[in-house]
Amino acid sequence: MRQKAVWKSYAAKHQLRYKPNSFFEVPEMNGIIDTHSVSVFSGEHSSPDARYSRKMTAIEIQLASKMPIEGGVASNGMTDIVQGLNFKDESTFDHKSWKKTYIAKSANRTVLEAYLTPERLDALTNLMKVENFWIILIFKDDVMLLRLDTSDPLNTEAKLDKVVKGMIKTAQALELNDGEADRLAKVEAKAPAKAVSIDLDEKTADSIGLELEEDEEPSEDQSSEENPSTEKE
Repeated sequence: MRQKAVWKSYAAKHQLRYKPNSFFEVPEMNGIIDTHSVSVFSGEHSSPDARYSRKMTAIEIQLASKMPIEGGVASNGMTDIVQGLNFKDESTFDHKSWKKTYIAKSANRTVLEAYLTPERLDALTNLMKVENFWIILIFKDDVMLLRLDTSDPLNTEAKLDKVVKGMIKTAQALELNDGEADRLAKVEAKAPAKAVSIDLDEKTADSIGLELEEDEEPSEDQSSEENPSTEKE
């Protein structure tokens, strides 16, 4: 009950859409904070042997960038998702905070390593090293998404706001600079990719609520069916 009250108050303060859900379920909220699309909800993770699952608080931030390649970077319980991507190239980084337990895979190692500068690795690993934080940065098609899952219920406004604002600050550091997408595309052209698509297990993506698909535009036939009064002249 405390969490619902806190989240409802936070949603009202930041003009977010709020959904209370049932009594025993975590509420949901989404909207725009500091020009970034933010979603807060419950993510479910299955154990390796699939005998049980655990629900965690999930926060997703849409980045205002588009990578020229597909791939992902993750820590802790999110590494299995990136491990399941259909890419053979895995990158590692000579960075003071990069752990061997983290994972980074992509369609083009050269591009990913050019993108993950020391400054971006600082921002990303600062989140990854926080206790009970599971982090994933994933890019697919036109979507670039930063997500944090935590076992912390975030049941005070101060705690919730600190995590959300920290996520937004990290997202800003990870977004591409002006002209950078073109420069990375040139790097890609010089080093052809070994794999070109994400083959993420649909059940896994659905279970944790990973929002990687954009809304599809209705086809011309669908539009006609939905508007039967529209006739050709």
